[in-house]
Amino acid sequence: MLLFLGRTLTAPLISFHNTGKALANAQRAAGLQVTCSPAASTRLAFAFGVNVWYMQRELNRVTEAYPGATPGAQVPLAACPRPLHGPRHPSPRTPWAVVSQGPA
Repeated sequence: MLLFLGRTLTAPLISFHNTGKALANAQRAAGLQVTCSPAASTRLAFAFGVNVWYMQRELNRVTEAYPGATPGAQVPLAACPRPLHGPRHPSPRTPWAVVSQGPA
């Protein structure tokens, strides 16, 4: 019984931690100060599920960084000023240094 309980408790905690890391990366990519802590996301799970509110609040900060953006629209990221693929960039795997050479 203890083995089953250990597996059912561990998976959500790992998921909360990974979601916290993804939110921190999203904040970084949006050019915001990183305020989301994966450890806090995990610890707050034991406080009556307050972690869900915490993660939603952190996600809202990312969406508020792009006022006027419609759902599904592509937005420029602060971490990447130009798209890495498109007409000038044949492949997303092409390194940034190679595709940025030459006249604009």
